Amino acid sequence: YFKKIVVDGNITSRHLALEVPEVSIAYKIYANDQLIGQVGSPGVSRAATNPKIDFKVFAFNANPQDTVTLILHVSNFHNKSGGLWYAPKLAYKKDLIERTDLNRSLKLIIIGCILIGALFQLSIFLRRRNEKSALYFFLICISLSALLLTRGDLPLLDLFPETSWTMLKKTL
Repeated sequence: YFKKIVVDGNITSRHLALEVPEVSIAYKIYANDQLIGQVGSPGVSRAATNPKIDFKVFAFNANPQDTVTLILHVSNFHNKSGGLWYAPKLAYKKDLIERTDLNRSLKLIIIGCILIGALFQLSIFLRRRNEKSALYFFLICISLSALLLTRGDLPLLDLFPETSWTMLKKTL
């Protein structure tokens, strides 16, 4: 993938960032021919490629009136539905990192609330075994929490950074 961006002369900061949402492939990203990051190890064959799913923010600098060339080298030998599922977002580094941190914090708070509700429903079921609806609600809460941990900005990778591509792919 290739994109040429002309930077506006009115930018307030030269520190820009590119948010690449979860991508189920291996890739390297370049800004003005300089490697700014990678996920997995892209290669020219299945054996040479190490895929990974991750949500990343890559920072780079650009001056007003500059032209920034973004190049994304992608290899996809392991996943028939792999590739860029969502468009990358370009913004000021500070704004993008603040928004990403806020979204991740809110998601973790929501997951915590769901898990507290799940534990409450489990305690109801353990006290009254004939209340099957409490058990079903507990199972739904656990499933929803697992879904939220493995979607979007992938907070599961913050908790377990060495999670394998295969395991994450099976949950998606």
